[in-house]
Amino acid sequence: MPGNENSGAGIPFRMPEKELNEAIRKYKGDLADEKFPRASWPHFCATLGYTEAEVKECMERGQERASAYYNRAVALKRMATWVRGQILSGSGWSGQVQSKGIFALKQDVGDGISYTDRETGTTAPTKINIQFGGDDPRGKKAGK
Repeated sequence: MPGNENSGAGIPFRMPEKELNEAIRKYKGDLADEKFPRASWPHFCATLGYTEAEVKECMERGQERASAYYNRAVALKRMATWVRGQILSGSGWSGQVQSKGIFALKQDVGDGISYTDRETGTTAPTKINIQFGGDDPRGKKAGK
């Protein structure tokens, strides 16, 4: 894993842009070739040889165009969007692992985007909405 020698070194995300872009291309290809069943952000970070926190720090430091991290941050943000797309539509996230996918979508991986049921700007607890179809008798007992 290319990032391992740098991980934990106190210098966040030293992977060169060209190497990162190749790693992204390879990850997408490996998923298409079914070398692993589903894409996820933690798995992607691990294949880079970095922690999620180190990758997140690169995205945070790359907010401004003048930053040395900018191009890598953009590539990582695009990859985060791609991973979310896989979670929403990829066959590896269907069936019994759907609930894990929903949980994964609610995580902010560092690009500032997370899917949530919580109302914006509030500290109120997250709403839990359980729906039963038609005349399902469980609906009458739910929440009691």
